[in-house]
This record gives sequence, C-alpha cells and structure tokens, in this order.
Amino acid sequence: MIGINTSGDNFDSNFNLATEEYAEIVRDIAERDLPMEIPNRHIDHAAVLENEILRLTARRVLIVTGTFPELIYEKIKNQFVAALRREVLVEIILADATAPVAELHELIRKFPNLQVHRWCPAQRRDINHFMVSDGKRMRLEDIHPQQDFKTNPSIKAKASFNDEESAASLDEAFKNLRGESQPFATA
Repeated sequence: MIGINTSGDNFDSNFNLATEEYAEIVRDIAERDLPMEIPNRHIDHAAVLENEILRLTARRVLIVTGTFPELIYEKIKNQFVAALRREVLVEIILADATAPVAELHELIRKFPNLQVHRWCPAQRRDINHFMVSDGKRMRLEDIHPQQDFKTNPSIKAKASFNDEESAASLDEAFKNLRGESQPFATA
C-alpha cells in the first residue's frame, strides 16, 4: 500500500463540505458500517475521520504519521485518550525521525498499551501516512511533503469504515514499516 494514489475514479475531488455537515455524514456512514470510500481534503475533515475511527476501535489501531503535530493531536486528543483508557492497543510509527513528540512522553508512561516507534529505514523513501483500525476501518493519505497545517490545511486522503481488503493491506504495510523502526525511548 506504500505509494498509493488516492485520485482514482471513485475518489470525489469535489467533496468540499463544512466540517459540521461532513461530520454528520461521516458519523452516519460509520454507524451504518457502510463499505464506501469517503474523500478527505481538509485537515478538519481528517480530524472528524480520525475521531470516528478511534471512537469505534475495539481492539487495535495502527497509525503511521510524519510527525505528531500538536494541531492535529488537539483535535483528536479526547478520542485518542478514550481509546487508550478502553485498553485499545495503539501503535504509532513516526516517519520523521526528528519530529518533536513531547506530548507523547506522558501518555507512553501512563498507558502501556501505547507503543511508539521511529521509522529508521536504511534508505529514505516517500510513504503514505495512514490509520487502520480493527482490520476494517482506515484513513489513507496521498503521499505529501511535510507541511504546516496552520498555513496549509489542505490534505488529500480517503477513508472507509468497512473495507477489510484495504485494511489488510495497510496492516501489512505497517508491519513492514515497523520492521524498519526503532522503539521510541522516553526520557
């Protein structure tokens, strides 16, 4: 699943809704467990999708991200911590080895079910950032350079709440990336 282009025929490039309207549609799709692809073009919409994925996760969520930016974390913090409190296994791979992760230190110490790794490949390459949950829910970003979401809130991704095939591919991609990663050490 590394290097996937999310601009295929089923990807609606005009899905541009207010965050509240988008959230209502996403919640309905998630609650009904519909196997449909949901486009994601804005960082606020990403937070809606990630919150719903975290809310519905029962066993395990895997996350690959460039950094753990405060802007995004603040929008999903409540559901992220709620998943940890429900004893969901949360594994994160940070693809940017220099990313500041101060906000993770306390959570790692508090929750043994939170595992964080730094990606350390022998040779750097572009990878997709994604979230995959319980073998069926997923959000997959198109490859993009690191960006400041405060000044550039656009993003290109897709999500689904019932796509076991894509989730299995992302599980395998995560496993491969974890093989090139080192555990994150807390000070």
